[in-house]
Amino acid sequence: MYRNNRMSPGIEANEFLEISYIKTIRMLLSRWYWIVISTLFGALAGTIYLYFSQPIYLADASVKFDEKKSEIAELVSVKNLFDRANRIESEKLVIRSRNVLTKAIGSLDCDVSFFTKTRFRLKDQYPNKPVNIHIIYRNWHKNSNRYFELKPISTLKYELIYKLNKTKIRKIYKYGQVIKFPDLKFIITTKEEYKQEPLIILFNDQSQLIEKISTALKIDDTPNTSLLHLKIADANPNFAVDVMNAIVTAYMDFERVQRSASALKTIDFINPLLQNLSNKVKNSAKDIQQFKEHNQILSISAAAAHNENQLAALEKEQHELNIQNQFLQFFKEDLALNQHQDELNYSLLQSTDPQLTTLINKYNELVISKKDALNLYTPASVFVRQIDNKIDAFKTAITNNISATYFSNNKTHLLLIKQCDSIREQRSGIPKKEETLIHLQSKFDINQKVYNYLAEKKLEAQISAASVISGATIIDQAVFPIEPISPNINNTYTACILSGFIVGISALFAVQTLNPYIYTKEAIEQLTEVPILGIIPQLNKTTANPLARLTSINTQRSLFSESIRYLRSNLHFIASEKDPKIVCITSEVSGEGKSFISYALACTLTSIDKRVLLIAADLRKSKLHERLGISNENGFSKYLSDQNTSEQIIFKTGIKNLDFIPSGPIPPNPSELLQKNRTADLLSEIKSRYDYIILDTAPIGLVSDAKPLLKLANVNLFILRCGFSKKGAVHTAEHLRKELNLSNVAIILNNFKADNFHSYLNNQTRKQNQQYYTGQSNRPSAKNYFES
Repeated sequence: MYRNNRMSPGIEANEFLEISYIKTIRMLLSRWYWIVISTLFGALAGTIYLYFSQPIYLADASVKFDEKKSEIAELVSVKNLFDRANRIESEKLVIRSRNVLTKAIGSLDCDVSFFTKTRFRLKDQYPNKPVNIHIIYRNWHKNSNRYFELKPISTLKYELIYKLNKTKIRKIYKYGQVIKFPDLKFIITTKEEYKQEPLIILFNDQSQLIEKISTALKIDDTPNTSLLHLKIADANPNFAVDVMNAIVTAYMDFERVQRSASALKTIDFINPLLQNLSNKVKNSAKDIQQFKEHNQILSISAAAAHNENQLAALEKEQHELNIQNQFLQFFKEDLALNQHQDELNYSLLQSTDPQLTTLINKYNELVISKKDALNLYTPASVFVRQIDNKIDAFKTAITNNISATYFSNNKTHLLLIKQCDSIREQRSGIPKKEETLIHLQSKFDINQKVYNYLAEKKLEAQISAASVISGATIIDQAVFPIEPISPNINNTYTACILSGFIVGISALFAVQTLNPYIYTKEAIEQLTEVPILGIIPQLNKTTANPLARLTSINTQRSLFSESIRYLRSNLHFIASEKDPKIVCITSEVSGEGKSFISYALACTLTSIDKRVLLIAADLRKSKLHERLGISNENGFSKYLSDQNTSEQIIFKTGIKNLDFIPSGPIPPNPSELLQKNRTADLLSEIKSRYDYIILDTAPIGLVSDAKPLLKLANVNLFILRCGFSKKGAVHTAEHLRKELNLSNVAIILNNFKADNFHSYLNNQTRKQNQQYYTGQSNRPSAKNYFES
């Protein structure tokens, strides 16, 4: 390409950025229907998207956890080591835990999901269950088939469609019949309200369902508060609401159970002891009653009663020591099984040893510190291992303390046995029957007191468990969402319509910018310094032969006629010293209007009494003789090949002062003929007869035939056709001027049609053109963005 990028001296580089907003608006309005159509397509795309998109509903709930009611603070009575951020993250993990989600799913009846087919998707029927399905056995594995299609045949039979080993199987079953598979066994029974419509049945895998809910569950916290916002989105609003409320309820139950774990363990430990002692009390009472009835003894003496009371008190202490030892043994086993994960429930231990209580509290503090550290460190980190070492040290100290207490209790137990033996020796003087009654009564009293003691402890534990409340409070439960969150109708239409509008405008700018064709003189002026001699508007095609209309061009007052006259006037000032003027008209490719402009220019020159000779110098594809109705048997090609004289090839036309030389028969070597001096000889011979000699040549971009003629001419006109000639053609004109050293080269823009769409959007080209013709460097003026 031969593009000339030189600018006139007065042109500032930044002036090329001066955009005319009015021109831009005119350009957009010229193709307003593009924008409208694109916007309508955007709205249509939004409608289609909304029609095919699956509505998604959001269920949300709010939970507030009370940091003052920390489980650790109540059970261990130590300072809460979790700061707010860690507590929030811990609660989020608890809510997402498999334990909580499993309980939540278990509270819902979602072992089986039912779907009905709509036009474009499956519709979940939850919570409705069109038929009853009783699962007898299931054992899911990776390749288990959990999808079935049910097609009712009658009120008694149905067809079940499923895949087995990638093979589609159809079988007919009766309602109530057992359906057996290797990993599934179930029964389908119908309901009265069943509409006998086809169903898609999905047997849910609990693990996959938990994973789905965990992924869909979003938990956000409000800064500087103890509030958690739980959200879950699903295509079925009923399922989303039920799952959300089930998760919140399961979380509250989990909190409550964790906080009452100590009391529940105490109750579980006391229950078997109470049951055993209850039987002993009943048996002791029965033995006393039977002994009194058999021996007819109503009561015992005061001395015997005193001895018996002392013995009962000592034996009660023995029983308490035995119970305490059982507590110690249970606690020791619990401590041995604890792998630094959970706090010790010391309320099980009926000990008043302050040292042991302190050790347990310190142990629990370290366990809590480890939990806190695991939020930031790995279990193998140095910091966590240091905490583990401290926990092991306290664990050893607690074990040693328990062993020492156990040993002390055993020594006390032996001392009590000796005291009991001493009292029994004193009782030897009591009559035999009375002694037996005293023994029975003592046994009953001991069992009764121990039973009452354990019953009292159980009651305390039950009261403690009943009084425990969750550390969290439900602020808002999930309610049925009225509108879906996705797709949002307003946002979708706004986005699609706006996108369509932007795409329409962008398409206009893209087409206007990337269009390779020439439409305006500004486009030419941006690409070359070759002047534009004239602009010929588009001629209405009212006749099959446009040249026929040019015969009356001198009498017409149309825009086209005026533009031809304007071209004639401009031509007069080019090479004004030359007489006659030899005008060579060419273009880059055929179809750009060379012959049309040549004939129009010739006609308008004759109107001012100029003698004009029009030569069809295109030896390959000239059609001028057909339009003028002149024979092409003799012509320019025969003259160049020495077959005709000049007089034989010059023909008169129907227009005064206009003669015509046809191209003649197509020769085998047009380029070689035009290179001969015969062309120059012809021009020298006839130039005295004419004021203007116009050469209609072959396209210079396709063949080189016109180059010799361009050198002979004193005016060279390069034709560009609006919307037909590409921008590269402008560089061809510039290149020819430099290559052939042509002085009088000008451009004519043919077939011009005013169209704001193709106008340049800046104002610089006009200023540059003015400077080209005047040769002056205008001082840059202030920007006017509203200049049209």
